Amino acid sequence: MKSNCCSKKWLMALGLAWLVSLTSRSLAAPPLPRLPEPVSNLLGAPLPNVGHGPGIQVHRDQDGAGISATLMAGIKEEKVWFGPVSLPPDAGTLRFTAALTLIGKPGCQVSAVFTSGGVAHEPRPIPFSRHAALIGNVFQDLFIAVPPQAESIRLEFHFSVVDAEAEGGLRLRYPCLTAVAPAAIEQTPAEEHVIFRNRFSRPDVSADLIRGAPAPWPAWSCLEPTTEGKAGPGLRTEQPQDAVSFVLPSQQLVARGTVALWLQPLWSQGDARPADILKLTQGKGAILIRKNHGWSFLFVLWDAERRTHAVSCDLKTFTRGQWTRIEAAWDAEKGMGLSVNGVKLATEDCTWSAPPPEPLELRLGQGQDGEGQRAPYVLDDVEILVDTRQGAL
Repeated sequence: MKSNCCSKKWLMALGLAWLVSLTSRSLAAPPLPRLPEPVSNLLGAPLPNVGHGPGIQVHRDQDGAGISATLMAGIKEEKVWFGPVSLPPDAGTLRFTAALTLIGKPGCQVSAVFTSGGVAHEPRPIPFSRHAALIGNVFQDLFIAVPPQAESIRLEFHFSVVDAEAEGGLRLRYPCLTAVAPAAIEQTPAEEHVIFRNRFSRPDVSADLIRGAPAPWPAWSCLEPTTEGKAGPGLRTEQPQDAVSFVLPSQQLVARGTVALWLQPLWSQGDARPADILKLTQGKGAILIRKNHGWSFLFVLWDAERRTHAVSCDLKTFTRGQWTRIEAAWDAEKGMGLSVNGVKLATEDCTWSAPPPEPLELRLGQGQDGEGQRAPYVLDDVEILVDTRQGAL
């Protein structure tokens, strides 16, 4: 009888424990989403490895997020640098991002100096947007190919002025140097041909894609988040954007591809000023989309022989502030076309020769001709695909 009683108590305790366990599981919070791995800044924080020549004054920002460097009186040229910093094993591509501002209007060159076996290589120039740097506080995104056996890198910023009395210098905010892992460069089959995607209305840059690698910083700094549930990009700001440049890995650009973007015009009906919107450059080849005059849009392609092919269309029915979807498609064996809001408005049947794959330079925003002026539009949701086989035309 006693064993019977003990058995019942044991069963009751077991059942109570199971009930408590079940209840606690049902009341438990859902598992948190896995956060992405933190970006490792090879430059360190707060930027310990900053060097400079004797003819320059360097001041660190109080928050440790950047530096200002200016030429001393009577000095015409000088440089400042980060590093050297050690590279992780098998680093094939580096990515440098920073808000770069030129002080005055000096000449400026950005270079990478790699070291192997204690011997420094020749400086490698890194293309960047001088126009964006003159406007100031614009994030630039640069990719750097790492040579075999490289052990360290030093980033150099060399600037000069013609007149020794002229002001010259630069300001860098949030400089970040990261090693792009090979896995991050690989793309899923669905995005096999996407070489660039950026949704500027999302300041957390979670939607950005550059060869599969999320951008560590926003590309442009003047945007505000879109309101929830609003169709299209729907930015709440009308502040026009500065130009910004990206350097992308080698691709076969002008053989076949598409560019799609949302554009909100901020110009009036009678405004005849031209304004570049997007330009891709690859050796002799290039792709350009621009506001030509008034409400006319122009899509131009330069082939391997520097011959031009172009289509254009007028959008007289659109108004200032209206979001517009623009798509440009090209195929070296068929021709090129320009579509607006899903309607094909201009096509050209033609063929051309394509240059070999080379690194691409992408510029979004006003071109060098508009130096010092902001573009009369806002862009969002820019996507570029190359070598698509689906027959976009």
